[in-house]
Amino acid sequence: MQQGNIPYRKSHAVALVRAESPQPELIAHSRVREAVEKMTLAVILRDFTDVLSTLDEDLRRTRVIRHAIQTGDAKPVRCFPRRILYYQQVDEMLRRDAVELSSSHWASPIILVKKDES
Repeated sequence: MQQGNIPYRKSHAVALVRAESPQPELIAHSRVREAVEKMTLAVILRDFTDVLSTLDEDLRRTRVIRHAIQTGDAKPVRCFPRRILYYQQVDEMLRRDAVELSSSHWASPIILVKKDES
């Protein structure tokens, strides 16, 4: 598949979000240093502006596609939760419909990382 001048594999699973131009901020936060790579990244970001966001509040679940994680015959894995206070942030993500409750036998602790303000 070809988008502009950039080859990519078609696999989009992101909900439609606010489509202002996140390019400068995303490029500034990237680890890309070479001018050619920055131009390539700018083309990709421009071509996919409709599915990119710079704000957590814009992220939502989508019903456009459904997916299943194939675990085969593996037994469920359950890790003990970490001792951090994450309830308020999880409640906010539930309110925004960015995550959903699950009663799966598969469980792992979540890792919530605050974005770098620089």
